[in-house]
Amino acid sequence: MKSILFRPPYGIDHQPEYAEEVAQLPLAQDMGYLIVGQRIDPDDWSLRDGKPIPAQEIVDSVLRQADNGNIILLHDGGGDRTQTVAALPQIIDALREQGYQLVSVSDLIGKTRAEVMPLLAPEERFEARADGFIFTLFQWVRFFMGAIFFLGIVMVSGRAVIIGCSR
Repeated sequence: MKSILFRPPYGIDHQPEYAEEVAQLPLAQDMGYLIVGQRIDPDDWSLRDGKPIPAQEIVDSVLRQADNGNIILLHDGGGDRTQTVAALPQIIDALREQGYQLVSVSDLIGKTRAEVMPLLAPEERFEARADGFIFTLFQWVRFFMGAIFFLGIVMVSGRAVIIGCSR
């Protein structure tokens, strides 16, 4: 499956800081994507003293920003997401208590899930598999290069120890 939805990184769709950021937005539209923005971002991705933000702070931030409803941005990758996962049921319960109705983006724009996430065409499947193969190959090359450098460091250090001890 693929998605026709695109969320510009760093919120540049609603908080652009530079003209170059705004100039990039039509590119996604020209490629057939629907740009989906968000207004509620509790910064659940950020760290405080090297640790994830506590779940209650994520909940409080969402509830503070939830005026007249909007799309909430929560992250599911890129680090420890235990606090985001813990915050989600609390966010859902609190918003429902306030009378909000939670809907998917596809419902919000009046499309079915199949329209928003169509199946890949055969040539797209081939391209996706080729991309996967290339990225996996790149990952293995990086691993082996790292292992070779590590082995080289160990051998040079071992040689220095042996020479130093033999004198």
